Amino acid sequence: MPYISVVTPTYNEEENIVELCNAVQKVFKEVGYDYEHIIIDNSSKDSTVSKVKSLILQNPSIKLIVNDKNYGHLLSPVHGIKQTSGDATILINADFQDPPELIKKLIILRKFL
Repeated sequence: MPYISVVTPTYNEEENIVELCNAVQKVFKEVGYDYEHIIIDNSSKDSTVSKVKSLILQNPSIKLIVNDKNYGHLLSPVHGIKQTSGDATILINADFQDPPELIKKLIILRKFL
């Protein structure tokens, strides 16, 4: 069975990160795939990092990389992607610009390729 990596770059996403991680976990429970969810934080000034650390205690599929400064919306995700170990990697933003439910469609599409 495929192992899927999800990468989420963050910067001051304390209002979204818990809901996002829970939504990603729900998707993977529904599809029955193992996954890792790598949160790569760009030195947030809010409680994003502490919230992710709490989530990690509840869900070992969540991993955290904390950058020492804000590397921006291009470099940070690339670094996160380089740290993945999955058979496929999905990049998803923390602001729900793309709903986590789209992961199901990507996984189904992969089955046909």
